[in-house]
Amino acid sequence: MFVDMSYISTLPKMYEIKVARLGLRKGFTFHAHGKEKALELALAYRDGLYKTYKIPKLHVENEPILRLKHRANPDLLSGISINIDKRKGVHAYFVAHFFDNAYKKTRFSINKLGYEGAFRKALEHRLSYSNLDVPSPKFKTPRPTLDQFIHLIRVADDVPSPL
Repeated sequence: MFVDMSYISTLPKMYEIKVARLGLRKGFTFHAHGKEKALELALAYRDGLYKTYKIPKLHVENEPILRLKHRANPDLLSGISINIDKRKGVHAYFVAHFFDNAYKKTRFSINKLGYEGAFRKALEHRLSYSNLDVPSPKFKTPRPTLDQFIHLIRVADDVPSPL
């Protein structure tokens, strides 16, 4: 089931609603309410803000959640990056950053999985930890920069052109 988490952050001990432009911040702790009830209360509070302050909804049906979109590249999911290590040959990988009681990251080798395969694995991993049901085909495989492309074509055959 899809839950619109616009304006709601999942913190280690609570759900927090934050609307910076109004200076509003309110938390619902798991200790006081339990995790499911805290989410219900956070959603109800946020929906009340929509009505009271006419706050625009961030989520549009059948579109990825805006807060998950990368600012520099809207086709790329926030929390996924590409790293190229040029020491001792070229080792390239996509990295999925996520929160699981602490900030963590998992690497997916482009050398082993190919460019598309590594990106899809990182995307699936990132989405599984976000607890949001966003269809992964909504996100296109990002194009590398020209500098990245020069190094990536040495390790994978399926690297898209930067142009």
